[in-house]
Amino acid sequence: DAFFKGLPLPFIFAGLLHTLFGNYIIFNAIHIWIKLKAKSKHLKDLQHVGHLSTFFNINETLLFGLPLVKSKTMLKGFLLTNALNMMLLFFALNQQWVSPLFVGLPFMVPAPLNVAFSSFSWNALLLWFGLMMVDILLLHPFLKKIDEETGLKA
Repeated sequence: DAFFKGLPLPFIFAGLLHTLFGNYIIFNAIHIWIKLKAKSKHLKDLQHVGHLSTFFNINETLLFGLPLVKSKTMLKGFLLTNALNMMLLFFALNQQWVSPLFVGLPFMVPAPLNVAFSSFSWNALLLWFGLMMVDILLLHPFLKKIDEETGLKA
């Protein structure tokens, strides 16, 4: 509608924004937490198997290995961090602190590079890393519980 009226095009808050500032941050945050804090052999094994793939946004190792799919504990943590990331991103976009995305790069481009090149904005990159630090802190109690549970089973 805006295009046909000759108005500036609004940014679209969907798809790539959610993927880059939601899922890819959360999976990298989980991976970093496991690398720094995990005690169970199971989680340490996941970290060794998925360290390179997670960086390139291939997250099935964590998705099925935690298991994120069947764990109510991880689902709660994932939904909480995802909702917070989207609220903070929406605020940053509305305040024009972060530029909307202009291009969509292939999914396997590491997320921080994808954010920087897709938005042409250093602020977007700073926001991405800031959200990852917040997500590590928010996910800590959920991942600690998973770590304790998997440590008992080992």
